[in-house]
Amino acid sequence: MFAADLAEMLSVDMQKEGLSGRTLTLKLKTTTFEVRTRAVTLQKYICSSEDILKYASKLLKAELPVSLRLIGTSTTQYGLNFLLYENSSIFIKFSMEKGPC
Repeated sequence: MFAADLAEMLSVDMQKEGLSGRTLTLKLKTTTFEVRTRAVTLQKYICSSEDILKYASKLLKAELPVSLRLIGTSTTQYGLNFLLYENSSIFIKFSMEKGPC
């Protein structure tokens, strides 16, 4: 299934960069050259292919039936997890809720 392949590719790219996102966007281009963009903002950060597929499938099913020529997925609203201050044994860390990536 192509949606599973898209979810896996996006997940791999996100994990390489250490990213988790809260907004998942699905972009569809129809055979009549119409462009449809649908998005969902989630309560939690996601980066796994299973989560991406779950939410992308829901967005796609809402558009069916449709004849497609292109389909794509992306994420935004990335979680931050970085070091703000380091002084010998003192570490202060700023962290937004982050998924398993």
